[in-house]
Amino acid sequence: FSEGDKVGANKRRPVGVDGAFSNTFANGNITFGRAYLDLPRLQMFEDGTDTWSHQVDRYPVAPPVSPLWNEACTVDYGPLMASKIQNGRIGDSLLIAEIRAYAEEKFIDLYLTVHWRETRKILKLVFVLPEKSPGRRDGTMGGEVVRTNSGKELPLRDWTLLDTVTANRPLYGVVCPDVFAADAISQRLRLTLLRSPYLAHHDPFIAGAHPRGVIADQGVHTFRFRFFCRPDLTPEFLESQARMMNCPPLIADLTRGMPQTVNL
Repeated sequence: FSEGDKVGANKRRPVGVDGAFSNTFANGNITFGRAYLDLPRLQMFEDGTDTWSHQVDRYPVAPPVSPLWNEACTVDYGPLMASKIQNGRIGDSLLIAEIRAYAEEKFIDLYLTVHWRETRKILKLVFVLPEKSPGRRDGTMGGEVVRTNSGKELPLRDWTLLDTVTANRPLYGVVCPDVFAADAISQRLRLTLLRSPYLAHHDPFIAGAHPRGVIADQGVHTFRFRFFCRPDLTPEFLESQARMMNCPPLIADLTRGMPQTVNL
């Protein structure tokens, strides 16, 4: 991770954009000192299940549809934050991905906007892991749960923390307050973003046969992700990060240090 070093008493160099993440969202990795994490990949799959995915506990692994990305552009390059934005398309849906790096912060943020226009598809954000992960701890309603990475689709609340098989290795954590399900095997994690079944479609009835059939999740959706790679990650730390993302400040005092101009 490239941090802004102090220059003199009050100045900092700009945050190193290319030291924090690659030039494109489509190909590269995020570096955290000596550790790294491949940039996540968006993948879209056919989804023939009904609204509630009856009798299905996992989604396919191949063949996925991958996005087509335009060239990334640097938007911010200052002493506190650097960012790049990349536009793209997957299927009939439009994408905007913004990655941000911060001075003196050991995490990377991804803001992803999807204009979802698919029918009977599922969209996942996929992380390929540098080493095998036998299990993970997921945030759930009221706490957390320990799970094996068996490939099953399971509910998720706000965060996940992946275990590693090697002692004293960095742990990989993702805070994702806008994601509600995930699946994982030892080599990768997939966060479920969107589905597009016909609403109130229940097997064995034929989906889409009615002229008033309504497709789920259509429209613009925004997702926030925060990636960590460090040996001291804990569920309590990820929980606190998720709480901050879910409850941002509503009021800020911007008048400190200004001279008083009105006597009351």
